[in-house]
Amino acid sequence: MPFDLPEGESEIVGGFMVEYSGMTWGLIQASEFASMGLISAITVTLFLGGWQPPLDFLDLGAFNWIWFGLKTALITFTFSG
Repeated sequence: MPFDLPEGESEIVGGFMVEYSGMTWGLIQASEFASMGLISAITVTLFLGGWQPPLDFLDLGAFNWIWFGLKTALITFTFSG
């Protein structure tokens, strides 16, 4: 066998958990979470009224961005369900 140690078939593994480690894997995971947040924000903006409250008496004035955050978080959490 030329310049290599013998390997067992059960020891040969693959996949992203083995191929990428450390910061590379961390950046891949961070990009997936960022894309989930971006898609959730776009969904809230286009289909759920953006920063507007669901009912008129729940208007928070200058703090209506809280509604946007709550709606975005709700959509983001439905990704993992």
